[in-house]
Amino acid sequence: MKKTLLLLAVCFSATALFAQNKTLPSVEVKTLDGHLVNVQSLAKEGQITVISFWATWCKPCVLELETIKDLYPDWKQKYNVEFVAVSVDDSKTIARVKPFVANKGWEYIIVTDPARALQTAMNVN
Repeated sequence: MKKTLLLLAVCFSATALFAQNKTLPSVEVKTLDGHLVNVQSLAKEGQITVISFWATWCKPCVLELETIKDLYPDWKQKYNVEFVAVSVDDSKTIARVKPFVANKGWEYIIVTDPARALQTAMNVN
């Protein structure tokens, strides 16, 4: 329960930071099918959009996404939440992302940001 509460606090504090600005940066990321998409198009009016940066090699990141997986269906229904998981795997590990996600069964929007353009634009360490 403590992990869930901490996780919720982290997610919603990150959301609150961008809620003040009301716009996401105009940065292109790739879907797992290789299509370019502007991250601004992922956030819809009247919807809470949570963006989580992660990598296949980051155990705390994967644990966070696994924990949210169980809560996500309820969040979508009750709070109109859309969860976007942005992989920052680089050119050496990017090929692992699609099979990794398929194995986990995550139903989030998964995009890749190997050049870390979105991560930089959002000032995420």
